[in-house]
Amino acid sequence: MEKFISIPWNDDFLYGVFHEEDYISDKMVVFIHGIPGDRVDARRLPVRIARNLLKYHISSIRVDLYASGVSKGEFGSVTLADQKEQIKYIINYVRNNLHYRGKIILVAFSEAAKIANVIARECDDISGICYCNGILVKEEIADSLRVKRLYMRDGMLVANIGFGVWLNSNIISEIDEWSLHNTNELACLDSLFIYGEDDDLTTKSKQFINGIIDNYYRMEVIKGADHLFTNSIFDKEIISTISSWIIETTF
Repeated sequence: MEKFISIPWNDDFLYGVFHEEDYISDKMVVFIHGIPGDRVDARRLPVRIARNLLKYHISSIRVDLYASGVSKGEFGSVTLADQKEQIKYIINYVRNNLHYRGKIILVAFSEAAKIANVIARECDDISGICYCNGILVKEEIADSLRVKRLYMRDGMLVANIGFGVWLNSNIISEIDEWSLHNTNELACLDSLFIYGEDDDLTTKSKQFINGIIDNYYRMEVIKGADHLFTNSIFDKEIISTISSWIIETTF
């Protein structure tokens, strides 16, 4: 069953979908969309992953973070720190309002990989993380953001990153702070890193993760795939790989 949910946040709400399974599973997936993504995201992959997991009695929750998707707000006001606090709040909502007591697995896309890693390091309530084209180290795109002109909008310094998206200037410095500089900064728990072979936005991240694969960390590369997995030929492999890892891993 798919249920629309509204989660109180400050003076407003975060809106999302709860994929609810009547059978009480010992695992729950929390999806974290990237910037400037939403709970549906590219090619509706989170939706289809969540629906596939329901076949195996695993529930999940997909939420539009503040100023994303159908949730209200001005995106130019959002920082990585803000989104981190929202995800923590959503996890508390899962525990306290949905009364779920099992293991929580994060599925994070793109820049949200940094958020997932920090959350896992700050609290012990996360059992595993699936990073989808996770930007975990400082990539060249971060340097390109620096040269963009900053504008003042609604009292905030923002950069125009195209398609009508105004990025809070604080995110530029957060990218430096939250990027991994050594292996000790990566959360030590069961993790799946799934990357597109032709994704130019994660070149350094792929190299970094490939150098530390061990019993905790598993890396899968989708041949020919780009950052948004924009071709349907990748869909089955991506959904199957992520779902199988969540289903089969004991965490």
